Amino acid sequence: MDKSQAQGYYFEEIVRHLMRQKKFIDVKSQDIPGRGADHQIDSVGFLSFTIPFIYPVRLIAEAKWYEGNKKIGLGNIRDFVGLMKDISENYFVPISQRGKRIRPKLENRYTDAGAYFSVSGFSSNAQDFAWAHGIYLISFGMNTIFEPLINRAKVLIDRDMTQSISKMGVIKMAQNHFNNDEDLKRELNKIYFYVGILDGIYPVMITSDKEFEFKPDQPDGFETGGSGFSDGAIKDYRREKPDNVNFRFHFQDSNFEFTLPSITSRNLIEAIESTYREKPFGFIDIPIELKTNNRSYRRIFRLNLSLPNADRIVRTLKG
Repeated sequence: MDKSQAQGYYFEEIVRHLMRQKKFIDVKSQDIPGRGADHQIDSVGFLSFTIPFIYPVRLIAEAKWYEGNKKIGLGNIRDFVGLMKDISENYFVPISQRGKRIRPKLENRYTDAGAYFSVSGFSSNAQDFAWAHGIYLISFGMNTIFEPLINRAKVLIDRDMTQSISKMGVIKMAQNHFNNDEDLKRELNKIYFYVGILDGIYPVMITSDKEFEFKPDQPDGFETGGSGFSDGAIKDYRREKPDNVNFRFHFQDSNFEFTLPSITSRNLIEAIESTYREKPFGFIDIPIELKTNNRSYRRIFRLNLSLPNADRIVRTLKG
């Protein structure tokens, strides 16, 4: 096995580990039968929130970590679209036999969502194809909160990888590092993940250096049906490359970032450039679970994104 392939398997385990840790999605690797073939999926998970008249949402995710500046290309996304189509068509209506209706055990039905995770970003034609076919792209490119974790993982892979190592060997190696390497454990524990919906349209994976504190406005805010449950974050900066745009914000006493493929960042950048200082230009809805008096409440927390005022810009420039 070459290093690039080993890094990919290692990254799969990083994604599963962090998402399990935050308990937003119950993620695991498994085979899913399609209409024409069985498919080995890097990460399969189920969203804890259910919506009336929609089958439970199942996340089908692919994860890739390429070395250097190599991007996820059109071929990768085209293959993933074919996989999603094959899985989505593997449902059949029971047929009749000799006038009697066969009553097999009913299979579970899902609303499948396809997501592609990448350390190195996506080519422009891959982004166009993914957008056309409803595949969500999650990039960690230029993410300064995530970068130290990747750098430590590179060191450990170089140290412990062998040419004869198998996929399961890489996964076990990663799990051993998560449990026993103090530097990697420290980097893992410094990252908090939040999954949100940007402007009600596009999923984003937020990485934060501290845990968010969700505060309902009402004294018994859990009972409010979600009204008045929001807070504001201030944009610090954005960094652009041809294929990715990284955004950094300050919220409460934490810093958080997310990276968008260039095709999905255009609307957000246009909103930023047409908005006055201190005014909101977008929002992220984050599904959360809150507990009080031994009862659990599911809510949508709205994180309003605003531009900084002039004083904050001056302080940032001064360092």
